[in-house]
Amino acid sequence: MIELMSVGRWLAKGATGHHDLRFLQRNERLRIASDLVTKPLRHTALPVLARSGKGLRLRTGPSTLMRLAATIEAEAESAFVSLMKPGATVYDVGASIGWFSLLAAREVGSNGTVCAFEPSVMYASLIEANARSNRFANVSVIAAAVADHDGWAYFSADDLQGRLSDAGSSCVPVLSLDTWVATTGQPPPDVVKIDVEGAETRVLRGMSEIIRSRHPTLLIELHDTASEVAEALTEFGYNHRPLEFPCATHEAPRWAHVLATPVQRDPSQR
Repeated sequence: MIELMSVGRWLAKGATGHHDLRFLQRNERLRIASDLVTKPLRHTALPVLARSGKGLRLRTGPSTLMRLAATIEAEAESAFVSLMKPGATVYDVGASIGWFSLLAAREVGSNGTVCAFEPSVMYASLIEANARSNRFANVSVIAAAVADHDGWAYFSADDLQGRLSDAGSSCVPVLSLDTWVATTGQPPPDVVKIDVEGAETRVLRGMSEIIRSRHPTLLIELHDTASEVAEALTEFGYNHRPLEFPCATHEAPRWAHVLATPVQRDPSQR
């Protein structure tokens, strides 16, 4: 009962933002109690009131209900939406419940394409359900992890995050975006959002041909990978900067979002 009352008081205070998500991750008992209290709501398509997603309907699953009423990653969401153009192709790598996929699907319209890559079957199912609830027929869900090779890999998952790890308890399909585009015939991306819990540079290496030939704009969430991501982006000929902090990419905090754009773009490729 104490746990549930604590959850109630915490929710009543309107906890929002990235720090609150980290707080839940660090406090396992509070998170479990919160899940019990809010479980019925999490599997219902509820209206989003926050600015970026206002008007959408969302099943949050194990993710935070705060996304319905508050902008959780304000700078990243605003930058992401500003990159969308009607008819564009967007890849959401590490899509989780499909929040960024939904934002993209609405903006690119029926002539656009959104490909959501998510190795967790539970989350992949939520993405499909969320796309149906919003009548988005332009969202394709690929239930696989993305890295720099094709095959299988061990995957470690909990309710709030998952990652490729040799210590993982499940085995999931893995693909590189270069191979996937070449073998499926799907259109290459104009924008790629990457949130893969530490495997950021593996994703970049696995899409090196796409980067060199198509020069997509990249939005990358860091996970203690600032230096290696900065080095890779510079090698690919990209300008890059953290969205939330006035510092260089290699100095950015572990959870910062990095916006990366090609230094030179060939108009004939667009």
